[in-house]
Amino acid sequence: MYSGVRKLFFTDCRCAEDDMKTYQELFAKLDTNKDGVVDVSELKEGLDAMGIKTGRGEAQEIISSGDDNKDDGLNFNEFSKYLMDHEKKLLLTFKSLDKNNDGQIDYMEIKQSLADLGMNISEEDANKILKSIDVNGTMTVDWNEFRQHFLFNPATSLQEIIRYWKHSTVLDIGDSLTIPDEFTEEEK
Repeated sequence: MYSGVRKLFFTDCRCAEDDMKTYQELFAKLDTNKDGVVDVSELKEGLDAMGIKTGRGEAQEIISSGDDNKDDGLNFNEFSKYLMDHEKKLLLTFKSLDKNNDGQIDYMEIKQSLADLGMNISEEDANKILKSIDVNGTMTVDWNEFRQHFLFNPATSLQEIIRYWKHSTVLDIGDSLTIPDEFTEEEK
């Protein structure tokens, strides 16, 4: 699904200089009208073209999150800042899911993380979640796979990612499930 962006953006080892170059290349691909700003339509269409299906609402949320000057678009500085900030938040969430700190998330860690929040799911459902993120078929998810899966999803916290899983076709954890107090009405 993400093959169009995989080689461009998600390598096993990256440094800050490589990140900036990659951000510039990605920005250039998304800024189709070459006005120096990526707007909601360009973001949605560009990500769709790269195989990353993004709803208009998600694209708007990404733009709004990074749009410091409130011009309804992201210039390169805003775009790269958004990606760096988003990656930092995703890394914290990844680390919270990686219960044994081995750099990999397996189905039991997903199951345990949800159980810690009062959501008991089956091993089968935990495996479904894992398979939806696992790019290389190892039945574990490393940081690169996790980042690749969620980079252009506005969810960053564990609660937001669980909400994404709940509302995706990957997992049906039911409407009757008691949702922890830290979930907002919108997330329920």
